[in-house]
Amino acid sequence: MHFSSSQQAANENGAGPEAQALLSEEQILFFEHAITVFSCEPRSTATLEQIAQASGRDVSQLKADYGSAEALYLETVHYICTQIDIRGGERVANYGQVDFASLALADAHDLFISILDLYIDLMILDPMSQNWAKILILEHLEPGPAFEIMHERMMVPQMSVISALFARLTGRPALSDEAKLRIFVMFGQLQVFKTARHAILRIMDWDDITEENGERIRRVIHEYADGIIDIERKLMD
Repeated sequence: MHFSSSQQAANENGAGPEAQALLSEEQILFFEHAITVFSCEPRSTATLEQIAQASGRDVSQLKADYGSAEALYLETVHYICTQIDIRGGERVANYGQVDFASLALADAHDLFISILDLYIDLMILDPMSQNWAKILILEHLEPGPAFEIMHERMMVPQMSVISALFARLTGRPALSDEAKLRIFVMFGQLQVFKTARHAILRIMDWDDITEENGERIRRVIHEYADGIIDIERKLMD
C-alpha cells in the first residue's frame, strides 16, 4: 500500500494527475484515511498504528512501506497536492505558457475570475477539502518539510500565473510586492470560510454552506476582486 518507485518519482517531480493516474482506488482510500488521522492528530504524535487501525491495514506492512509516520505524512501531502492538481491546480500552473501581455483585458479578466472560481469551489464548496484544509493550514502556521512540498508544487507555479494576470489587468509589475499583497488579500479571503466555518454558520444562521449560500459567497468575492482590480487600474493610469 504505497507508491511504486515510478509513483514516488512522479510525486517528487510534482507530476499531478499523471502520478494520481497510477493510484488504485484502494490506494486513494488509504490516503483519505491517512488524511483523516493526520487532520485530527498533531503531526508529531500521529502514529502508523493509528493509521493502520483507521484504514484496516496491517501496521507491520505500513512500517515496511513507509518506515515512519513522518514519511507517510510527507507522502500524504504529495497526495493532497495531486488532488488539488486534478481539481484544477495543474491547469492554473499550465497557464504559465500563455502570453498574458497579448490578452485582451476582457479575456484576462474572465481568466482571472475563472481561477478565483476554481479556488472557491475547492476551498469552500468541495467537501473533500475539509480535512485537507486542516493539514494545509497547519503547515502555514508551523511550517515543516511538508510546507516545502506545498510551496514548490502549488504556491510558486500558481502565484506566478495569478500575478501575471493581475499585472495585465492593473498595470502593476508582475510579482511586485504590491501585486503579491493584493493577490494574497483576494485569495486569502477564501480561507476564512474554512478556518472560521462554524462561526460563519452561527452568525449567518446557516445550517451549512449549501450551493445557494456558496453562490452568495462567490458573488461577494467577485465583487471584492473586481473592486480591487478597478482601483488598482485607476491608480496605475
